[in-house]
Amino acid sequence: MLPAEPRAKLLERALAGDRDALGALAEAHWPMMRRIAYAELGDPAGAEDAVQEALIRLIRFIHTYDPARPFGAWLRTLVRNAAREARGAGVRRTRREQAAIGPWPQVTHADPGRRMDLQRKAGDAFSAFCALPVRQRQLVELVDRRGLSPTEAAAELGIAPGSARSQLFAARRALRSHLLQDSGEIVELLRES
Repeated sequence: MLPAEPRAKLLERALAGDRDALGALAEAHWPMMRRIAYAELGDPAGAEDAVQEALIRLIRFIHTYDPARPFGAWLRTLVRNAAREARGAGVRRTRREQAAIGPWPQVTHADPGRRMDLQRKAGDAFSAFCALPVRQRQLVELVDRRGLSPTEAAAELGIAPGSARSQLFAARRALRSHLLQDSGEIVELLRES
């Protein structure tokens, strides 16, 4: 963080329209902005997106800032609002993506109670899949469902093979963790069917 005197001068210059001063202010506050966005979202990539949105708002709305009020508090509000809107958009996007992918597979089992358990767990698994970041969902789809190798999937998505392997690993770990969080009930249910 910058000392109070230079920060005040930077803020004064930024309010006068100096883009360099605005950039220096944003750079000085970047770590604080990331912490706030991450605290709101719990997702590093989502936090980065929220900070980017907050920076755009900072540029667009710096003229609305009241110099009689603390700049840090005003900026934190921009970041929190951007993060909260991103979280809401993520929920709406996930619902749209679930609708686009279609319903989870229907489960058949002779025992109606067990069928309901399997159906519920299948829904949980599908929700966990839809909650993955887009790139990870794409990789799971290409590798685990369509049978491509991670290298082939990387080529199809236009990303580095190492990145594809690490993101696929993270996706599988997240899905496994979600599915096994209740002591492996899904594994027992699947063995019965």
